[in-house]
Parts: sequence; structure tokens; C-alpha cells
Amino acid sequence: MMNTKLENDIKEILERDFKRVDKFDTEKGGIYVETTEDVRGWMLGDKTRKIYEVPHLSLKSLTDLLLIVTSNNDGSKIKVTSYNPQEVGMMLLSKNDDVGSSIEYACVDESGSRELTAKMGQHICIEPLMRKGWIRAQIFPGSNIVEIINNDKAEIMKFVEDSQIYKRERLQKLVGKYYLLEDDIDVGLTGLINFGGECDCKSPDVFKKIHEGDFDEILKFCLYCGGMVD
Repeated sequence: MMNTKLENDIKEILERDFKRVDKFDTEKGGIYVETTEDVRGWMLGDKTRKIYEVPHLSLKSLTDLLLIVTSNNDGSKIKVTSYNPQEVGMMLLSKNDDVGSSIEYACVDESGSRELTAKMGQHICIEPLMRKGWIRAQIFPGSNIVEIINNDKAEIMKFVEDSQIYKRERLQKLVGKYYLLEDDIDVGLTGLINFGGECDCKSPDVFKKIHEGDFDEILKFCLYCGGMVD
């Protein structure tokens, strides 16, 4: 269900605190937030569409997205990284044409972040998952990005710290899942015919686990019979 109070609050903040513009500056670039009233989505000619220029890197309170923007010296190439990918509904690299032709969708990498790189003539469009449909961020390469980054070094450090906290929390959850899975595997092994004995399979399917004790050791079990493998 759509949180209309949250939507209204954010739109009020945008109207009050941010500069409304008619179009994106595709030459100097910048960070923009768009909103729409049109339930049919982001259609060309949508009369309810509004664009706001964001003069800093902090988009978390507006879009729920923890984003870091980095750039080369002149801003002609930027990299946008989302450190809370579970909140991303869409992250898309597009051309600067009338319809924002899609080039590439971001994928979650091993670190748990999403990342896209854009050069001049391109931009990155990001929609939050829980607020999808009425708000999104648009980030264009250009000299304005360099100025924003230079003015927001403290904000970047805060974002980096927040991203590290997110990564640690995610890692802790994964470790917890790992131990639960290890317990389930142990239960499954006990039900196999050779559990507690030696494996006598010609081609064992080996599972390795660490036995934690005074001296940790690696034990190998066969997933066919449950027996230990030398």
C-alpha cells in the first residue's frame, strides 16, 4: 500500500527546500530528483512531472537510497554506487535522448552494492523500491558533479561510514544464515547410511566443514553416504 503521507511530506520538502527546474542540464550535469502524479508512469509529456535540482549528495531522506557519486577530474565520467541495493527498484544507465533509451541495468555485485558508470551523453536513473512509481533520482555527468563532490567531502565520508555499517550488518546476517545451514547439513548427514563411519563410495561427493575446537580441523563428509572421507 502506498504511503501517501510520506509522499506528500517529501513533495512538500522538495517544493520548500529545492530549486524547481524545467529540464536537466546535460552539459554541466548534476543531481536531480523527479516526481510525478501520473499513475501510468514516466511517460513523455507527463504534465504532472516535476524536476528538482539537488545541490548535494544526500538523497537518503528523499529517495531512501544510500548513493555515492564519484567522478574523474572534469566530471565527464561518473560512477554511482548504491550501498543499500535491497531498497533499489531500478538502476538504469540511459542515453540523453527524448525517451531516455536504456543501455544497461545495474546488477548486484559480490560486495552487495549496485554500481553503474556514465559518460557525457548518458545519465543514471534510479528508482527506490518502496517509493517506486512516483519518485526517482537522475544523475548526469558534468562539471557540476565535481563541484558537488568537492563541497560534500564530509557527506562522502559519512556515506562511506554508513555503507561500512550496512556491509557489516549484512555480513553478520549472512554468517548467521551460514551457521543455520551448517546445522541443517549436519542433520541431513546423520540420516545417511554411513554417518559415523568411513565413506566407501567409489566417487564420493565431498562436503568440507570446519570442526571448531582447541585445534580447528577440516572434516570431509560424503553427501552420498554420510561417511567421512580421507
